[in-house]
Amino acid sequence: MAGPGSDRGIALAERRNRGEPVPQEAYPSEAYYMYPNSKKGRQPDVFAASLGYVVSDAVATILRTADLGRTGLFPLALRQHDRITPVDGTYFILHIGETKTAVLPEQSSGLVKP
Repeated sequence: MAGPGSDRGIALAERRNRGEPVPQEAYPSEAYYMYPNSKKGRQPDVFAASLGYVVSDAVATILRTADLGRTGLFPLALRQHDRITPVDGTYFILHIGETKTAVLPEQSSGLVKP
């Protein structure tokens, strides 16, 4: 599994930030909580993690009713710190693999390239 600070994790984050599609295999299938002294319960329907956005099964069901284009919903097993005990609920990584060009550089003035 690629950690957030690994070369593979950094490359994935860069692709995610650019809105590029990625295959499901690019993401881990499991995630674990870092702190041993806290037991996590059911998580919010949408939350940010080091992997990007994570959504509940309820949100994923709603999203699947739309044309997601190149956006992916990838299953994610959330586990307690012991890496065995599951966190209540079913979760998915939401990888937004879309970009939109909204600026017409040839018709704009004063733009500074980032």
